[in-house]
Order: sequence, then C-alpha cells, then structure tokens
Amino acid sequence: MFVGPTSQAPRVDEARNDQLYELEIAIEQIYKNRELYGHDMPPWLVDRTLRNILIDATGNTHRSEFSIDKMYSPDSSTGRLGLLELRAFEMPPHPHMSSVQQLLLRALVARFWKTPYQVPATRWGTELHDRFMLPKFIEMDFHDVIAEMRATGYAFDESWFAPHIEFRFPLIGSVCAAGIELTLRNALEPWHVMGEEGAPGGTARYVDSSLERIEVCVTGLNQSRYVVTRNGQAMSPQPTGVVGEYNGRVRYKAWNPPSSLHPSIGARAADL
Repeated sequence: MFVGPTSQAPRVDEARNDQLYELEIAIEQIYKNRELYGHDMPPWLVDRTLRNILIDATGNTHRSEFSIDKMYSPDSSTGRLGLLELRAFEMPPHPHMSSVQQLLLRALVARFWKTPYQVPATRWGTELHDRFMLPKFIEMDFHDVIAEMRATGYAFDESWFAPHIEFRFPLIGSVCAAGIELTLRNALEPWHVMGEEGAPGGTARYVDSSLERIEVCVTGLNQSRYVVTRNGQAMSPQPTGVVGEYNGRVRYKAWNPPSSLHPSIGARAADL
C-alpha cells in the first residue's frame, strides 16, 4: 500500500537515477565470480557485491524492495540466516490469495534457477510513476509476466490473481452514455517523507498522506466529438493499446493534514 522512493520497500530504480547502472555492474561481477569459483564461490561475496546497491535513498539496507540484511553478511551471525526479505509484499486478506502469491514466487525462483534472466534492466524513467501507479497498466504488465511463465512451462492463469487486483484497486463506480463507458478505480499514490520538524522530545519527519490518485478508464470514446473533463478542464487520456480504450488519472488532495507538501485549496476530489 505504501509505495514510492521514501517507502519501506522502494524499488532499486527509485533510490538513485544511476542505481540500475550500478546494479548491472554488480550482477556482472557475480557472474564472473561464479565462473571463477564454480560451486565453491564464497556466499559472502553476494552480500558484499549487492549491499551498497539494494538500499533506499538514505543508504538504509533494510528499507529496500529486496533486503539481504539477513542473507549472508560476514559482519555477524544474525546476518547469516540465509533469508531474503521481499519487503514489497503485504499480508493478503484471504489464505487462498496468500497461497497463489507464494506459488508464483516459488515458480519464479524455479524458473530463474534453471534459466537466469540475463537481459538489460529497463529504464522506465518517469513512466514508473506515470503509468505503473494505475491499475490498468499494472494488470497489463502482470499478465505479460504470467504469459511468459506459461511459455516456459508454468501453467498459471490470470484469473487466479483477479482478487488481488480488486482488493488493491477497488472499483469506485462506472457510467455508460452514448455508447461510452467511463470507469473509476482507486490507484496508487506515493506518499513522500518530508523534512524534519520540531516535536516534543526531539524532531519528527511526517509523511504527506493527503494525496490520492484515481484511474479514469474510458472505452468507446470518440475524441472528435466528446471530451472527459475534471473541474471543467479537459483531460487527455492516453490509449492503452486496446482499440477504443483510453486511460487517464486524477490526483487530488483528499484532506488537509497539519504538515503536507502543498496547501489545501479546498481539499476535495476533482469533479469528473
């Protein structure tokens, strides 16, 4: 639920702009050491190679999407537990959802153990937060992963994960008019940590949780005759790749906390 560069589990490409470049060098060194040592490669080499890459923007090794603090650190016995923490996951609300989630992770480990995924990392840039905070593009990307898994012999079905999509991106509502359907869903919005402020007993760093994001999905839109507006201003929804389907987003200030990045100008959702 809490995503973004200052969350508890930021992606490796959210910490620094050049982090992917550093990651590719690190992985290249791991493969070279694997060829040099074979099965006798010291396990602590993985920790030393990746420790300064899998971090957040402040250098915290625990607050990262993949935390290797307890994998095989030579610094202490508690750091050599063979554990890799996937911190971007949270507990699903139903045991069946948890089971299929674990099944996918086990299948991914099995697939990449057999055939390592040796391709250059994608530089998403601003698309990371422009596109992949919206349920439509997240679902399309996830279905692409499932299709790849099926192609490599793992018989997954997209419908198994439909409850995850509905739980994370609940439907707000939909309306049909003149052959056009407009659907609204909750989307993701990074809540950034702000600067230090004085507080009783010391200092505090607040999180700006006042912003929310809504996905606007339109099908059957004739852009030469109709327009979708928010607060009287025309939106520019982008095609999703499906014929006649367009996607846009609305970010708005949902409430006015004492500390936030921007002042309130009537904290309410935009009129669509």
